[in-house]
Formats: sequence, C-alpha cells, structure tokens
Amino acid sequence: LELTPLGRHLARLPLDVRLGKMLVFGALLGCLDPIASVVAALSTKSPFAALLGDRQAAAEIARKQLQAKQNDMLTMANAFRGFQKASLEGGDSGERRFCDTLGLSRAALAEQRELRKRLEELLRAAELLPPSYERSSRGPSLRERHQPPVALLGGKSANRHSNQ
Repeated sequence: LELTPLGRHLARLPLDVRLGKMLVFGALLGCLDPIASVVAALSTKSPFAALLGDRQAAAEIARKQLQAKQNDMLTMANAFRGFQKASLEGGDSGERRFCDTLGLSRAALAEQRELRKRLEELLRAAELLPPSYERSSRGPSLRERHQPPVALLGGKSANRHSNQ
C-alpha cells in the first residue's frame, strides 16, 4: 500500500485525518490562522468554562463579542484570537484578565496555543508554509498565498525548481 503525497503529509500530523486535511488545505489556501485555531480547539478541551450564578450571566454578556453569526467554529477562532491579543498586550496578567472577564479557561487556551505552534512547525518542516510565514491576524501576504508552497504531486516547492 502506497500513500499519496497528501496522505504522506497527513500521516506526519498528530491529528485525526479530517482535521489534518483542514490544516493542510488551510496552509495551501492561505487561511491557516483561523483554521489552525479551529483545529486546535477541536483537538483540546473547550475553553468555554461552566460558570454559576451571576458570574455566568456576566460572562455570557461579555462572550457576545466573540460570537460569529456564521458558526461556532469561528467563535472558537475569535476566542483564541482575543486570547493571543490579550497575551501580546498584557502578558500573563492580560491573559488572566481576558479569561476571567469572558469566563474562559486559560489552561485550555494555552494548550491550544502550544498545539498550534507544534502544528505550524510540522507544516513548515513539510514545506507547506513559506519560510517567511509568521502567524498574524493577516496570515501570509498576497504574494505568498499565490505562490504554491508545495506541489503535492511531487513534494517539492515550485520555487525550488525555478532556481535549479
């Protein structure tokens, strides 16, 4: 039994095949940031903590800012994006404040962050991300998105062939 080039990439990812496909195609199509957030959220414990009493009501009101009308997966991506922003702007105390205000589990979001880093490293090693890729709210530049990072049929990046 021989794996296809896509199958070889998926076999290297520590994920369910369906989540791995989402991640690979997110990288290839230049929309890795929200896809990686969703894949990490589906692979770890939910950050939406169960709260009681007044705290639950306050958290539900605050969480409305995260809600995406399209679906719950984008709401998870918004929660992670907000956590990252709070971390960049306020460090550990910013993370704590963000999570306390919204009733989110800081440990679950930190676990998602670590899984995202590991998955991005694996995608970079497989040459599915441009070397200059840096996670941001924008993702890869327009130029990087339209240069195929890897030719799945041959496993080599298209740019390598042009330099030889």
